[in-house]
Amino acid sequence: MDPERIRAVEEWLPPQDVHQLQVFLGFANFFRRFIKNYSRIAAPLLNLLKTGKNKKEIGVKVRQTNVVPPPFPLSETALEAFKALKEAFTSAPLLRYFDENKPMRVETDASAFAIGGILTQQFEIDGHLHWLPVAYYSKKLLDMETRYGTGEQELFAIVEAMHHWRHYCRGARHPIVVLTDHANLVWFMTTPNLTRRQLKWAKKLAEYDFNET
Repeated sequence: MDPERIRAVEEWLPPQDVHQLQVFLGFANFFRRFIKNYSRIAAPLLNLLKTGKNKKEIGVKVRQTNVVPPPFPLSETALEAFKALKEAFTSAPLLRYFDENKPMRVETDASAFAIGGILTQQFEIDGHLHWLPVAYYSKKLLDMETRYGTGEQELFAIVEAMHHWRHYCRGARHPIVVLTDHANLVWFMTTPNLTRRQLKWAKKLAEYDFNET
């Protein structure tokens, strides 16, 4: 990010209304691919947009009773999310260009309300090989998806990340290394008793050549 934009981000004040929040999140969305676990970090702010219409309707009803509606201060949780995104904008590592000749590694993560992943490749720096980020992925879980068990959410994160990066992962020249809970993935790939949803995931994963570790 150029110095002028970094300074603008550092001076960005917390949103005071829905419009200001939309402007900030619009900017954030443009840079989301550079930020690990973007959806998880931004969730408290994104949730405010879901209730924006309700808040507006409530404000109208309050004004009709001659009671001044409260201002739009962010909650402590939302303010921390705002600060975390600002910090991520100014400190996110530069992504490397994807090289189809280099091995790939996919590392995923799952929480109660979001999944994320990082795609890395090996690059030589000062005579040593390092796994460096090529792309980030994150997704806020739908209500139905938040009800998955921990093991299923971890598997879902792998399926979604591989599908998101399918243009890189399909036909990879080297088996893709997947960093995850070994037991969960082995069970998933070997058990004959899969649910309809899990069968759909297995079909998607069958498109890729990968090893778990």
